[in-house]
Amino acid sequence: PGIAIEVPAGTVVAFTSYNLHRSGPNTSLNLRRVYLPQYSAEPIVKSDGSGRWGMAVPFVRDGEIVYDPEGDTAEKYGGESGVPMG
Repeated sequence: PGIAIEVPAGTVVAFTSYNLHRSGPNTSLNLRRVYLPQYSAEPIVKSDGSGRWGMAVPFVRDGEIVYDPEGDTAEKYGGESGVPMG
């Protein structure tokens, strides 16, 4: 059955993919959002080889941080500046 951890709305809770976890139903009128960062040792590419899959953003290469926050914008992924994605 696990251990219930109740947190206030707006709280961020982090889990490893190795832990079984779940949540109860959303009984509010508001959407429940998720932030799902995933990491891979190798680039994840589209099956046709035309580029990176999804919103993949390089972060580390050869042990060095290569993440470019200035180039990681909502517009790059189809959003609008200043408008939250989702």
